[in-house]
Amino acid sequence: RIPETENYTAAEQVLVVRVSPQQIVKPSEDTTEFVYDGTVKTYTVASSGYYSVVGGSVSKTEAGSSVILIALSDTKNTCWADGTTDELRYTFTILKADPDYTVPTDLSATAGDSLSDIALPAGWAWDDPSAKVDAMTLGYSATFTPADSANYNTVKHEVNVKVTPAVI
Repeated sequence: RIPETENYTAAEQVLVVRVSPQQIVKPSEDTTEFVYDGTVKTYTVASSGYYSVVGGSVSKTEAGSSVILIALSDTKNTCWADGTTDELRYTFTILKADPDYTVPTDLSATAGDSLSDIALPAGWAWDDPSAKVDAMTLGYSATFTPADSANYNTVKHEVNVKVTPAVI
């Protein structure tokens, strides 16, 4: 309020000040394709004083997925560039690796035998163990399951079997 004097007429003005939250650019998701190799992998989030990782681990070794939560440090005075203040949810994934394996060789059977009659090395199994072998088919589908199936993929492969005719 300005008081009235001989040079001034009294006046009053109401001022409304609106303060908008500072808009913060959302940190980018880490687009690195992580594949299991037994070493620690780290999900990278750009650092800022305006936000921090509040949930989930940004470093891990095993294959699988987890959620990383990123939150604004001050939701009263800041917001994301889109006007929201919700936590960001990013997925941190380490893919399973392909295992080292050797396709079984030197397998033989007599026509009419079931695949279940043909022994495979450890880790291997016939996809259809009840299938009968015949001289016209060279390869039969089998799957290799590594001992560490949490971190390594299973592998399907055609396995050759030498078939001799059945004696009649």
